Amino acid sequence: MLRSCLLPSVFAIAAVFAATSLPTSPALAQGRRAKPERARAKTPATPAAAMPAVAPIPADWRTNFAAVRPDPAPPALNRDSHFIISDETSHRLFRDHIEGLGGVYIGVGTDQNFTMASWVRPEIIVLMDFDAFIVDLHAIYRLAFLEASDSDDFRALWSPKDKRLRERIEATFTDKRARKRHLKVWKRSRPLIERRLRRQTRQFKKLQIAMFLTDDGHFRWLADMYRADRVIAIRGDLTADLTVRDLAKAARASGLPVRLLYVSNAEAYFPKYPPGYLRNMAELPMDERSMVLRTYPSMPEWSPDRLYEYIVQSGAHFQRWMNSDGRVTLNRMLRGRDQDTKRQLSFLRREPPRAERAVPLVPGSAQAARIVVGAGLAMPTLAWVAPSPISTLALAPESAPDSAIDVGSAFADAPAVASCAASGPAEMSCVPGGPFLRGSDTGPAPARPAATVWLQTFYMDQNEVTNADYRACVEAGACAKAGARYNDFDRPLQPINGVSWYHADAYCRAQGKHLPTEAEWEKAARGTDGRTYPWGDEPATCERAVIKDRRGRSCGVRKRGKKAEVGRVWEVGAKPAAIHGLFDMAGNSYEWVADWYSDSYAECGADCLGIAPKGPCGGAERCAGHRFKVVRGGSWYWGPEHATTFYRRRHIPANDPAFHHFGFRCAASVEQAAALTK
Repeated sequence: MLRSCLLPSVFAIAAVFAATSLPTSPALAQGRRAKPERARAKTPATPAAAMPAVAPIPADWRTNFAAVRPDPAPPALNRDSHFIISDETSHRLFRDHIEGLGGVYIGVGTDQNFTMASWVRPEIIVLMDFDAFIVDLHAIYRLAFLEASDSDDFRALWSPKDKRLRERIEATFTDKRARKRHLKVWKRSRPLIERRLRRQTRQFKKLQIAMFLTDDGHFRWLADMYRADRVIAIRGDLTADLTVRDLAKAARASGLPVRLLYVSNAEAYFPKYPPGYLRNMAELPMDERSMVLRTYPSMPEWSPDRLYEYIVQSGAHFQRWMNSDGRVTLNRMLRGRDQDTKRQLSFLRREPPRAERAVPLVPGSAQAARIVVGAGLAMPTLAWVAPSPISTLALAPESAPDSAIDVGSAFADAPAVASCAASGPAEMSCVPGGPFLRGSDTGPAPARPAATVWLQTFYMDQNEVTNADYRACVEAGACAKAGARYNDFDRPLQPINGVSWYHADAYCRAQGKHLPTEAEWEKAARGTDGRTYPWGDEPATCERAVIKDRRGRSCGVRKRGKKAEVGRVWEVGAKPAAIHGLFDMAGNSYEWVADWYSDSYAECGADCLGIAPKGPCGGAERCAGHRFKVVRGGSWYWGPEHATTFYRRRHIPANDPAFHHFGFRCAASVEQAAALTK
């Protein structure tokens, strides 16, 4: 991506259906080059008895699966990218949970499926991808498995000097256009695949784990599955009407359960599960042994994969969620998951809401199957509140009450506004709910147009999160290490700086709070009277905020060490509090907020309007076409134009390699505040 650009696309469980064998070319068989002898340090081969014999596919199964129809090609690819190799590195974590499951294996992606399928040892392997490029690539993989004599030879086929795979493609695809298309796929993919296979081989040999690149028993089994026509590759869309439903029908007609569904991180592209996805997943014929595997881009510190959390779920549990209600989202399903940091896996156990969707149950599916819950150890939820310093400065007056805004019936469907609690969470201020003016018609383009939106009552941290606050979270084991990379930015009461969006989000969650949405941040900063700055419309000066002025950055305060002129953040609360008793809502440290960035509110459209807007994609974990998150409030480094209540700045959420010293503060809903107060 940037990390997100490496993720599978939004409709990514698709597959390549190749139901017929591709014969070995006699010319190739006679003209095969002799490979030079080379030293090989191989993991001992799995005895033949350890891998099941592969018989030809039964005639009725062949007929059933040959009837599976591909979904139409998508109108466009996500980020116009092909995901040729997997960016996931730790599928070994799944092995103990999936070995010997049998049944039907359905998986999205490319090479990682060969690794996992040889552990599962299914009757049928279904390789899915919505991208026709990947479909063609799977056809080339098939040729490689049929051509290679063993795992070392399979890797050699992808080297730049070995021309056998090219010759195989030319001999197999007699149609000129198909041949040209597959050669183009091979040429583009070969160097990436060669490096990926080399890395995977090295990794698994070091771990002494048998898989198709290190163990000839696993490799031969996969090659035999191709020879027996038991590997199906087809273009499919998880949310569409044809492929997944046809696969469910074919499996059921063949008397085969879907034992392994591997969705990679495709679900992260759904703001909420589309109705077609809920229906398709509910129709798959799963049983009491079925498993669902996914990767989730949460970047936990305890995971061996720097990007992903690896999650195990029973098929029955998954399908109960698919039938729970029409508002089910990935985030709702993952909330409260058991994170086993010793096994470096997460397990889904929490049951879905009781309300049933109005979707008929499918005969033979797992809705009525015996409940099987994945094993795992729960990690305790941390909901402590780290102390923040209290300023003795006088509070600025509140803004006009929300009732001062006349919006007619624009928010007639809004829920009743909750009252501020008499005693809210420590060091948090209550921001009354109702409508407020967001954006500016006279401000910079990203802030246009101004519009009235509605928010429920919420609470906001009075101060930016400090170094002391964040270190306490790290010491408690709830936060990853992060912080300043400059001298003189690490004092305990300075705002934490240099964190990624993910660090900020994780910290707030650990407190039992959340990273404020952009709308929440702006209402807390400007109230309901449309003020330009948190204190009103008076200009931003160093008497009111830590900014750059005529004296220099950080109001002329120089930092210790090199480049002293760049200044530094001040300790929180050093300037007077403004609206709602909040400090440093203008200047000091830029602050991460939850939303994905759009070039303007006009471009964002409905996602940035109405009741409780969460920005593009409704605040989903992944948002196709959006690479940046938002920071608000200006900083010590920039002038007063950055310190307005409506100025918006974008940055990559990973904050790396383009590193900046951004901080954050947390918010709490009424429900979260009540839990914190208790």
